[in-house]
Amino acid sequence: MTRRLVRPLIAAILVACSGGEPASPGSGNPAMISAVGGAAIGSSASGFETADSISIKVTDESGNPVGGLDVSFSVVAGGGSVSPVTRNTDTNGVARTAWTMGSPGAQTLRAAAGALNVEITANAVACSEMSLEVGQVRPLDPENALCAVLNGKAQRYLVTIVNAANSPIASASYKGRGTGGGTSAQVSGTMMTSSAATSSLSTAAGEETSELLASARVHASILQKNMELLQQLGPQSHAVRSATRAALQVARPSVGDLIQMKLPDITVNGCTTFTPVTARVVYVGAKGIMLEDTSNPLKGQVDTVYTRLGKEFDDVMFPILSENFGNPLILDAQLNNDGAMYMLFSTKVNTMGNGLIAGYVSDADLFTTGQCPSSNVAEVFYARAPTTLGGTTGEPNATWDFTRSIGSTMIHEAKHLTSFAAKMAQPGFSGVKPAQDGWLEESSAEVAQELWNRAAYSYGPKSNVDYAATISREVRPSTYGTPMNMFNALAWLYNYMSDTESHSLVGSVAPGDVTFYGSGWAFLRWVIDAYATSEPEFLTAMTRDISHFGIANIENLTGKSFAQLLSEYSLALVLDDYPGFTPAEAKYSFPSWNLPSIFAGLNKDFPGSVPSATPLKVRSTGFGKFSVDVSGVRGGGFSVLELSGTQASKQLLEFKASNGAALSASMQVNIARVQ
Repeated sequence: MTRRLVRPLIAAILVACSGGEPASPGSGNPAMISAVGGAAIGSSASGFETADSISIKVTDESGNPVGGLDVSFSVVAGGGSVSPVTRNTDTNGVARTAWTMGSPGAQTLRAAAGALNVEITANAVACSEMSLEVGQVRPLDPENALCAVLNGKAQRYLVTIVNAANSPIASASYKGRGTGGGTSAQVSGTMMTSSAATSSLSTAAGEETSELLASARVHASILQKNMELLQQLGPQSHAVRSATRAALQVARPSVGDLIQMKLPDITVNGCTTFTPVTARVVYVGAKGIMLEDTSNPLKGQVDTVYTRLGKEFDDVMFPILSENFGNPLILDAQLNNDGAMYMLFSTKVNTMGNGLIAGYVSDADLFTTGQCPSSNVAEVFYARAPTTLGGTTGEPNATWDFTRSIGSTMIHEAKHLTSFAAKMAQPGFSGVKPAQDGWLEESSAEVAQELWNRAAYSYGPKSNVDYAATISREVRPSTYGTPMNMFNALAWLYNYMSDTESHSLVGSVAPGDVTFYGSGWAFLRWVIDAYATSEPEFLTAMTRDISHFGIANIENLTGKSFAQLLSEYSLALVLDDYPGFTPAEAKYSFPSWNLPSIFAGLNKDFPGSVPSATPLKVRSTGFGKFSVDVSGVRGGGFSVLELSGTQASKQLLEFKASNGAALSASMQVNIARVQ
């Protein structure tokens, strides 16, 4: 049960009195006593010291400090106490004492130096008191976070302070302080580090990882261009396509046919800029058609690779997309009407975006040529093509960036096209909001990769997979074409967790920042695990929603506020597979992935680039008196405080804005007892 204790709200107060003959100017005799510190310090609970010491200054008639003078302190109302009761003024004429609040109501402290005295008044107001069992969590809104008291004899609490502003640019500061609780040393054996491991993963797996992570920045800019075009032309697209669509179904091509395609330059303008390409049909499947640019250096030499990818798309990827997000071909009847998605492999893509583009889709293809001259009026995935051959499996084997990552890129981009088509197919579609929806679109495309990863590595949902079962196999491929699906997302999650105060899951905090690929994916994965009764139904509803964007989409599906979701997610990251700890509620865990195992594995395999097995940035302190001043927490980010030791008495916690007022309305404090 929650009780209410008291905390003082110091009024500005001071009455100076004197008796006897005044001292002569410049004589050095005390003439004035005043409070110079701790007189408007904020709040503290009954039985606890005020945040700052009470500072009393004695001066002569010329305003010069008087040192070496005894000042006595006494409580005259409220029943509190001071320590020490007597203190000499220092060379600045200042004497300090600690004031512990008494009973609720008016509080008065008197300081006297000879015949001089001054009174400081305060008003003690209510505070929250709580007793948490191991595994329990208590959220505090900004008002309750002003003052909270922890009962019990705990050994460790973990506290998150989240900023649920729906913008990565928004930032909120806070000050936290504690007192009481005992003065014992921190408990050893924490799974966390108080300093962030901020090194980049750009060299973690050599050239592979470098290209994977660098290409994410280029890919994010491509998505932005696609979404801007969708915002611009999307509202009228349904009517335009319906009026101009082909009257007859386009005949499917056959293997060996040559067909004319347009290769849009998405880095310039995917709607108007393109290169004509002659493509040879390599594979025709139920849902996928594989095309090779006839100008490729290895034309005709990697057909087995394209065929394998085509079969994987037909048998595994397309069903994943259809079941969990929607039909990628939902607009096909209004386009070329042949019931297939095309995959065009061209070395011309290899040189786009400074060579960092593995593949992309252009939503210009979903519009007519009258709207976008570069449109193929068909669902198309454009990809780079291999330029070298290998022979590890007895058949042509392309370079790593093709065989290892192209499948992941294919399902990622096909998910984007699925999302665009699902929205555009609905009457009343009025465009998207790129600034709000971009992070969610990328995060859900990473979920598509994750679902393919389940099929590739044979694990199920909520199976708490560890490093050995997944990422270790990705970086040590033993079979041809083993996909690099999740390494990238977990690498960016590592970077996010290295400084959760300065990063955001709802977008980029600065140009080039794409950590939201990892943090946004992890957030969406956690939301699904915690709140979805059916993963496919949740993802499909999210993809089809044309009224809610980004966080609003997730709030609508879960019925929970972003403040609650971010609070629970922050604790899930902090507490996931914490040794010896089981949360009272499953939502304070990360059931699909064993994050400590993942990061420990990355650290062991790539210690130069992943220098810590525990990347989470944590501010650690013992019970008793402490303070922390955080200049900014980004929207979609959070701060972590670890409080440990052997709690000997009640512990006071206070969290305020930097100006001493209540926290920003977007912020929430969450306290979890772990020992």
